[in-house]
Amino acid sequence: NRKLEWSGISNVDTTFSSKYTLLTTAEVHSLYNFIKSTKGSIVELGRLHGGSTKIILKALENTSRELYSIDITDRPLLAFYPEDKKLYNNLVKITANSITYKPTKIYETIFIDSNHSYQHISKELKNWWNSIYKYFIFHDYRNKTYRSEGVKIIVDYLIKENYLKKISLTDTLYIAEKNNENNLF
Repeated sequence: NRKLEWSGISNVDTTFSSKYTLLTTAEVHSLYNFIKSTKGSIVELGRLHGGSTKIILKALENTSRELYSIDITDRPLLAFYPEDKKLYNNLVKITANSITYKPTKIYETIFIDSNHSYQHISKELKNWWNSIYKYFIFHDYRNKTYRSEGVKIIVDYLIKENYLKKISLTDTLYIAEKNNENNLF
């Protein structure tokens, strides 16, 4: 069992979070601390203006680990300040459709915060399931805005059918561990 007692974050600037992400302060802390406790590379589906991207990269700071951030639109990373440029060292920014993009490696963790419809997330999972070996993080679990009911339906199914095991739920940020004994696709 993973120990879920993480130390507080002292080097993450959370003031941008309400402007450039829909993550709550508690979700920012949970995401940062969880990523900090992992060891492998991460893929992020859905980047928008880079709010969660920045949080993940802060957790990867001073490591050789990489974040592969995929979004269908190439937008500027507005969440980043000039002094954040060093965070780009750990970033592989990809402009592509997360459903049709072909993963080229195996990642430890995936953070899913793209289109929240059931159909879209189902297609993302089919595309990415076999390229993730350990952790799945979903944003907007339980949230009824922006068609995000698909997140809850899919996560509940994956937990019920023992494809994933719940690690934590902070507001609408759901973190789970993959059960590699059950192959979904």
